[in-house]
Amino acid sequence: MKPFTPLRKALRGLAPAVLVTALATIIVAGTALADAVTTGQTVNWTGQGANSSGIADSCSDTEWLFVLNGIAAANANDVPQQISVTFTNGTTTTFPLTSLQGNLANGAGNAHYSIAVTAQNGSLGIKSAFFVVPAGMTAYNQFVLSHGGFCGPKSPPPPPPGGTPELDSILLFAAGLTGLGCYVALRRRARRI
Repeated sequence: MKPFTPLRKALRGLAPAVLVTALATIIVAGTALADAVTTGQTVNWTGQGANSSGIADSCSDTEWLFVLNGIAAANANDVPQQISVTFTNGTTTTFPLTSLQGNLANGAGNAHYSIAVTAQNGSLGIKSAFFVVPAGMTAYNQFVLSHGGFCGPKSPPPPPPGGTPELDSILLFAAGLTGLGCYVALRRRARRI
């Protein structure tokens, strides 16, 4: 083994520093992804979580759910208490805040806004949605349609695979050969006795 030269010692000492710097860069870049907002600003949904017709990427027969994540705010009162949603038929409705999770102080809050899927809205898509930024909220990461709308009729499971004529023929032939082999074996034993 070669002795350590001063250069090798210096490089070995730099490895932890490089690792710490890389981790710090990743953390800073992650927080930089959040969009800064100001009090009273209207934030529009950009269609994330839906196709071009506003149909949710994931369906649910029970609820429409929007998620606002990566929220940075002083406390729970500083999170939008509702969002406004317009369906593709022009009907506008309010989705109330139904759940709040995560650490708002660290920019890791998640707010859920939902309403029930009904006969009137279940087959529609989402045309637009927005929320107004309350005082105390400083940033968010994504405003996403998580799921919603009827999943459609459930298709029946495919029938179990049936036997093919070829497979049936092979099995029948094998059973016949087995029977013939047993008959021959019995006849040979009968001759010995």
